[in-house]
Amino acid sequence: MITSFLSRAVQKITSVFPDRPTQVEDDFSIFEDALKGLSEADPLYHPGPYWERHRRPLEEYLRSHGLQNYRLGDAVPEDPKYILRRFGAGEPRIPEPSHLTQSQWNNLRYDFADTYGKLVNAAPLSRLSISTAGNPGDVFRIKRRTYTSNALNFYMRYAYLCQFLDFQKISTIVEIGPGSGLQTEILHKLHPHLTSYLFDIPPQSYIGNQYLKHVFPGKVVGLEQTRSLTEPLQGEPGQIYIFNSWQIPLVRNQRIDLFWNAASFNEMEPHLVDNYLSFISPQAENLYLMSIMKGSRVGISDYRRFLPGHRCYALASLLLADGQLSSRYSNSLWRRPAS
Repeated sequence: MITSFLSRAVQKITSVFPDRPTQVEDDFSIFEDALKGLSEADPLYHPGPYWERHRRPLEEYLRSHGLQNYRLGDAVPEDPKYILRRFGAGEPRIPEPSHLTQSQWNNLRYDFADTYGKLVNAAPLSRLSISTAGNPGDVFRIKRRTYTSNALNFYMRYAYLCQFLDFQKISTIVEIGPGSGLQTEILHKLHPHLTSYLFDIPPQSYIGNQYLKHVFPGKVVGLEQTRSLTEPLQGEPGQIYIFNSWQIPLVRNQRIDLFWNAASFNEMEPHLVDNYLSFISPQAENLYLMSIMKGSRVGISDYRRFLPGHRCYALASLLLADGQLSSRYSNSLWRRPAS
């Protein structure tokens, strides 16, 4: 009786204050099933050397702690939660510059991202409010909306594309390496009509799976449902479909309006990227690559080789929400030339 009363009370509080931190539910049967599938998959879909050295510690951390407060993250590399930060799932508090208060720092970045979005005809930042599920450490409120530093920077990636693409005319997005699911959250909150197909290696696929199911109840077809799919994809508008990496052949014969990859190709060996893009390239009209184009495992010369049917339509240094340009990463849009 008391437990039932407390549960109803929590639900009522959450409905009145939707941005109060909640926890992302664990389902270890999904977690272990994904890891088993990885062990049986073709090595072309296994983590490359970069993630292979992080994989075991992350698996052990999740088995011991689950997803409780996982978005608090940690800024210390020795802490197991630091690994979560490597793909955007852990969000520790970002210290403000010494000459600014925390409020000034948050408002400065919000105003820059908001202004940039307006200049490029992006959906307004003011329409976006990020879930606090998983208890992010780097959370702040502006104009009664909730944001994190990652969210502002991920909004900037979306806004960059709005210079060239009308998202109201895009139906289908395929992403390899969605990680935390935060970019998908932003895209689907701003453009609810989208259909997204997300592919990742476990345990990242599991973390994104659980988070997005929490954020979009009833709108996510999760790993537990997609694991047995063998036929080409038949998605519905507004739905998010989550897969493990070795299921990428399912995109064959699927029209892809926009393919999305942010940073994770730089964490793979070239032959792994080539394999993934061999399924994407024939189907994709547009490809967004946020990548290190020089001095990395995979660079612009590799992309030109892997994408012979596309050309690099736009290329620019990655612009962050604090107005700074990244010294390493670039935004790029690749398009199939008009016939």
